[in-house]
Amino acid sequence: MEFEKASMNMKSFNKFRSALIIKLILLTGIAYRTICSLKRTDLCIENNIIRINNYEIRLPVMLKENFGIYLKISNELKPDREVLFIEFSGKNMSTKTSTLSYFMKLLVRRGDLNGLIKYAITNMIRVGISETVIMEFTGLKKDILNDCYKMVYNKDTKKDI
Repeated sequence: MEFEKASMNMKSFNKFRSALIIKLILLTGIAYRTICSLKRTDLCIENNIIRINNYEIRLPVMLKENFGIYLKISNELKPDREVLFIEFSGKNMSTKTSTLSYFMKLLVRRGDLNGLIKYAITNMIRVGISETVIMEFTGLKKDILNDCYKMVYNKDTKKDI
């Protein structure tokens, strides 16, 4: 049913793709520009793995299934594409977050992605993932990472730890 709805019209496709991207951000904390640069070959459904900035991570089962649905739809729209995420028209996904922001605003009355990204990053910090790995993996800048360290350690900067 999800497949039928999302493949029928642009609005349903945009909602499905946006929900998938939100889940990916919550899991990984990656920057939107990194999402836009993901290649179709970065996703390996058979092995349940996605490669982000040369790091491979295992996807949760439900997210793997969501990606499977997305691939069926997007392959119908544009089978010969290089990028993972596309617009309903088959073009590469816009680097502007307007569609995703609109969808988020409907859900949580907040349209920016920073809160989602910071949630994932603070969890990475709490489990001891190094600053270097977080920055390489997510593609984030130092300022967001520093904000996350402040939240976790309630300090002005990471250096105060």
